[in-house]
Amino acid sequence: MDEASPPRRLPRLLTLQKPNRVSKDHYLEFVAIQVSSLFSLLAHLVLLALYQHYQLWPMAAFSVMSVLLWSAAIFANRRGEHLISVVLACSELCGYSIAAVYFLGLEFGFQYYLWPTTCLAIVNSRQQVLSASLTGLACIGLFLVLNLLFPGSRYDGGLLEWSRWLFSANVILAAAPLILSVILVRRQFERQRRDLVELATRDELTQLYNRRYLREFLHPWRAQARRTGASSVIAIGDIDNFKPINDELGHDVGDDVLKGVAAFLLDQVREEDLVCRWGGEEFVIIFASTSLAQAERILRRLHEAMPQQRFMDNDRSVTISFGVTDFKADEDMGDALARADQLLYRAKAGGRNRIEAALESS
Repeated sequence: MDEASPPRRLPRLLTLQKPNRVSKDHYLEFVAIQVSSLFSLLAHLVLLALYQHYQLWPMAAFSVMSVLLWSAAIFANRRGEHLISVVLACSELCGYSIAAVYFLGLEFGFQYYLWPTTCLAIVNSRQQVLSASLTGLACIGLFLVLNLLFPGSRYDGGLLEWSRWLFSANVILAAAPLILSVILVRRQFERQRRDLVELATRDELTQLYNRRYLREFLHPWRAQARRTGASSVIAIGDIDNFKPINDELGHDVGDDVLKGVAAFLLDQVREEDLVCRWGGEEFVIIFASTSLAQAERILRRLHEAMPQQRFMDNDRSVTISFGVTDFKADEDMGDALARADQLLYRAKAGGRNRIEAALESS
């Protein structure tokens, strides 16, 4: 078993599957570094063969060193040590660019590796903004220095027949990490935007959508409802005698009850229905494309099952009262909510643990 494990370990180093040591937040960074490192490793293996063929031993030695550095970068990246990977990558790219221009000249295009080095240094989130910016400026300055110090051809051997091909390949290989970095930044921005939307529209305690999301949800819902002519039902539910639970058993128990009731409501309604926490111990349910009679049947089943649920460690049961009314697509949401709230007040006044329902016309 031990003899078979080493051959299986190398392929794992070369995959994009998320290692255990890489967090979800840094997975995109891991992919960008891994892809760049793998391409660079492969490119240097090809270059090593070319240098050996044309007996360019100094460049062959630099390619061997580059292969080792990129291998180390891949290994560090899989261990979650992304900063070490970036430092190794930047060091290799800068050092190899200088050596290639010194021994071969500018016509092979190795100096363009300094551009992705600049981008790699700047977008690295684990480096301070000032130091990352200075590193990027240093790479650009090095690019200018190489162009000023070595303007002419420095090599006249057989590898010149490959100069145009190598120049084109180097430009493409240098552009690939730049494109990948832009994609990485864009994906990161989109993920942060989605996270901000989630934070703004979800209740932190129950993980239900909040009243802000409900107002935003109504715009596309109304547009579709107007096209189809479908009406829906809106229900406001309020946990009965919730204040004594908080006062007698503590707010932690009250929070557990709110989370338990929220999960129970989600489990009881249909997938196309919407459950929101309206505030405090109040919840709003919108039954999409549903008649009042259908919504009442769902709520009756929910209402009967709820006292049997245990949201606390003791045997104390929890009940809920509902005010329910139909909700037209062209109706103002405030009017429908006010009507449902009046029905909820009637349910509370009638002894709690009740459902009061009425049509808009009534």
